[in-house]
Amino acid sequence: MIFRISRNRLTRLTGGIAPMLRGNSFIPELNCIKMTLDGKMLTMEASDIHNHAVIKVEVDEVGLQGTGGAAFLLPGHYAGVLDKIGGEDVRFEYEDNSNRIEVLTDGFESAFAPLEIKSFPQQMDQEGETACFTIQDAPGFIDALSRLTPIPDTSEGCKFLHGIRIHAKNRTMELAALHGGTVLAVAELPSDAMEEAFEGAIMPVPAALHVVRMFKNAKTLDVAIGKRFTVFASDGVSICSRAIDGEYPNYRRIIPEGATGRIKIFGREWLRAIASAEGVTGREDGKEMKIRFSASGAQISMSGKDSREAKLDVYYELINGEIVDFEFMARSSLFRLATSVFDDEVELAVNGLRTPIVLSKGNMIALIMPLTPQKKAAK
Repeated sequence: MIFRISRNRLTRLTGGIAPMLRGNSFIPELNCIKMTLDGKMLTMEASDIHNHAVIKVEVDEVGLQGTGGAAFLLPGHYAGVLDKIGGEDVRFEYEDNSNRIEVLTDGFESAFAPLEIKSFPQQMDQEGETACFTIQDAPGFIDALSRLTPIPDTSEGCKFLHGIRIHAKNRTMELAALHGGTVLAVAELPSDAMEEAFEGAIMPVPAALHVVRMFKNAKTLDVAIGKRFTVFASDGVSICSRAIDGEYPNYRRIIPEGATGRIKIFGREWLRAIASAEGVTGREDGKEMKIRFSASGAQISMSGKDSREAKLDVYYELINGEIVDFEFMARSSLFRLATSVFDDEVELAVNGLRTPIVLSKGNMIALIMPLTPQKKAAK
């Protein structure tokens, strides 16, 4: 088997799937990229059992010994070597039943011993009801998915909270992520999904990170969602991931309808105030803080050791409605987590007592549940 391929193209493609490799698995195949040549089509595969990535690319200067295709395993660490060497093209030379694969570029020659392919993981079955559709705005989807991946609390005991729920219906696609029962983030995106509702799937955070990395430059994405799997594909690259079993909570019931008032806040300013309060009080990230809302502004306060207390005024702009005086208790780490979904300027909707506050911008919202029952602010 002889073939030649652009080095930059090869390293870009292998770089997208190499992080999936475990590197230290006792199953050798999970540490390698399987490369199969059939005619001028090179297929590269990587798997960690739960995720299976496939890349198909056409190569140049093909030569085959015998009939049919040929395959070998490229050690995962060798993909990094190819990224560091010079030259425009990489030329692979390998004879069936040989214990040596030669790799040649301009001014560089190397060789490695191929591993025997015994039982490379097969792509998982895609049986059962499936929703298939295309996302025309892949950059928007990848951006939203990357913003939601930090939200799930993977230390939470319920495994179905370790992922991001993907739901397709009525020409839209909805992504949702929960951090325990305290923070919720939701993104709604256009797609050509089927009209009838579909229950969707829960995609593990590692799978979501693979999708973000592999399709960061895609323009459109073909999607298939089943109860037990998700598939994303674009331009000869695809990844099939095993979904998390479980029933995702009905998060829609905790999102308030309407608002008594909407304000615009500047997230970075509020986060600086929170960090200053933590510094003054000696409190660690994640401790309780109080936000006092009033018609004239907002104030962040925090109590600490040795009776130390910090109170910092923060600015907001009223968009519509009115802001009644009330206090909202939250953990600083959760407020930081919710605002991380957005860049800086964001709308904040309040409904007064005993309700969450909702941050929103564009097609995304983030909701923060109160720590304790709220009470009217002292006047």
